[in-house]
Amino acid sequence: MGLTRIERETVICFNEEESEAVLHTCSAIWMRKMDKLVEEHPESFTCTDIDKMDGEVIGKRYKFDKSLITIRQGKQKRELTEEQRAEVAERFRKAREAKA
Repeated sequence: MGLTRIERETVICFNEEESEAVLHTCSAIWMRKMDKLVEEHPESFTCTDIDKMDGEVIGKRYKFDKSLITIRQGKQKRELTEEQRAEVAERFRKAREAKA
């Protein structure tokens, strides 16, 4: 039996003294993301520990440089004037015509 959704958490830990961060996750989505980074960039990302329950992988720990951590604001909705909207529509029209 696997973990419940509330138990599938992801935690990133780092301090001001050390240059490395540790990410511990029980989320299959994050394990896949991190495993891909380990595979593609082994010089930067390392899987350091695997947690198992009844032979099933339920969590993993990864180490990487904390300078790789970023927080983004998220997408902002653009407010366009009617003139700007017309310019964008014209650019798209020309791009579609150029493709054809």
